[in-house]
Amino acid sequence: MSKPITDYRLSYKPATVRTHCCNIMSKLDLHSRLELRREARRRYPSDLGE
Repeated sequence: MSKPITDYRLSYKPATVRTHCCNIMSKLDLHSRLELRREARRRYPSDLGE
């Protein structure tokens, strides 16, 4: 199994840049997850037992 191209490129960047990018991505992912959950709760309150 070959690594994805993104991982291959990131391995050549400094560790600080790599962690910074990962932190940004995880924050965006968390934010989008919370938004999706809020939207789902607004549309389907009965599914969540509210």
